[in-house]
Amino acid sequence: MEHDLTQEVYRLLKQLGTHLDKRYIKERLVSHPDFPSAFCITSLLDELSISNNAIELNLDDLQSLNGPALAFVDGKSFYFIKDIALPEKSIPNFSDRWNGIVILAQKESQSFKSDELQKIEQQRTLKNTWMILLAVTLISLAIILLYNTAPKNIYLFGLSAVGAFLSWQAVLVELGKTSDFSIKICRESNSLSCKSVIQEFKPLPFNIHISDISMFFFLGIINLVIIKEGREWEDITNTIIQLLCYVSSVPLIISIYYQQFIVKKWCALCISISICLCLMILLAITFESQTKVNLNGMFLSIMCIFLLPGIIWMNLRPLIEERNDTLTKNLLLKRFKRNPDLFKMRLLNQNKEVCHSFPTDLQIGNSKAPCQVVAVISPVCGPCSEAFDILKKLKLRYTEQIGITIRFALGNQYKSKMIILKAMLSYALSKDGFMNSPKDIETMLDTWYQNTDVDKFIMKYPSAENKALISYISEVQKWIKNSSIYYTPTIIINGYRLHDPYTFDDLLEFGGLCLEIFSSEVDKDSDDQTNC
Repeated sequence: MEHDLTQEVYRLLKQLGTHLDKRYIKERLVSHPDFPSAFCITSLLDELSISNNAIELNLDDLQSLNGPALAFVDGKSFYFIKDIALPEKSIPNFSDRWNGIVILAQKESQSFKSDELQKIEQQRTLKNTWMILLAVTLISLAIILLYNTAPKNIYLFGLSAVGAFLSWQAVLVELGKTSDFSIKICRESNSLSCKSVIQEFKPLPFNIHISDISMFFFLGIINLVIIKEGREWEDITNTIIQLLCYVSSVPLIISIYYQQFIVKKWCALCISISICLCLMILLAITFESQTKVNLNGMFLSIMCIFLLPGIIWMNLRPLIEERNDTLTKNLLLKRFKRNPDLFKMRLLNQNKEVCHSFPTDLQIGNSKAPCQVVAVISPVCGPCSEAFDILKKLKLRYTEQIGITIRFALGNQYKSKMIILKAMLSYALSKDGFMNSPKDIETMLDTWYQNTDVDKFIMKYPSAENKALISYISEVQKWIKNSSIYYTPTIIINGYRLHDPYTFDDLLEFGGLCLEIFSSEVDKDSDDQTNC
């Protein structure tokens, strides 16, 4: 059975105070070319600006360390340890199972928080807000529906709600997913294993799983409790609830037998669901019901109400499984795309472009750095604005190791683009030393892309008309045409154009590789000619 590395890394990050969505963690881990190695974990920690180190130690050396870590256990995968100095508390028989490798991580008190991490945390806050609102709404609705309801009905509703929640957790385990709750309740040991029990249950005819039956049984009971109170069909509904609870004892006995004699392990989730069923059976005995049941229209209508959640669920489950399969395939494709050898081959397997420098080139970063990026972008373009943000992050990450040249293309919407381009370049060329100040250039570009209001920009950056400017712009547009650049943004790295499947979004991923490729390259061009 495959170990859930995503959950272990999630627990480590949570212990460090970094709360990320598990889907994001899984996407970054599984799509890494070296998954499931230590390198894929340390790469993620580096992305999140969390200091880390993968090291090989002796068991005695652990006593001098403290804090959370991931330990390589059983020669298979990494497991979370809350305190590396006390590993036995997190992993039973640690000394016999540990392979000597740990990943230590520590979040600095004033560590740099990446834009990506800030974005993820904002999304998480929004998601939690919606979940809280949904929970409050459902609780309020339940209170309204069960107002003045008999206590035994409230107890039955509560047990059914707990049973439905536990059944949903069982479905997640069956689908190979985990949650904080299932991790806490499903402790792995020689006699306990939720995964072993749940995933070993063979599907029934029509691909119905035991967790599906549990799921729509509890949801069906909830439906019946809600619709029966104070209505003329209350007695017959009580009778149906009694019959259903008695019938549920059959799968209950089968489950216990299966765990005891077939799998020979116990599932904490299954035991919890069994306890809910037992309590519901005892509670159902106290219900007043009819001694004789007629298979009339009322009986059939109530049974349809009971079966409705099950019908809906059985149509939803295939969609959930299909979505999981699609996501898994997409991650495998991303793993292929993130392969550094493929990126290098795709980048260098083309003719190297050579171009002249232009007076209107806007340079940010280090113009003498071994790695030079030319970004052909438009002043009025959504993706170009995103590309500029990526370029800023790239420059921030690699400081003096990279140079970035912004070169504007006009293309369509010529008049509107020409207005802002003339205003921007006129100001840049008219101010002494401005074109040699990467910081001032970046601030000006950032001002424009943050708020693309021409009037406000001109008020902030006023300038006189430059007669040579039209000629300069025409030269750049002629070069763009001759270079067969048909779309923006177009990224050129040391003369090599970034082609599909790679885009500007991949610059942060492969920035370090680009530095490695071009670090030994010596500039052999004349002063008036540079590699793109």
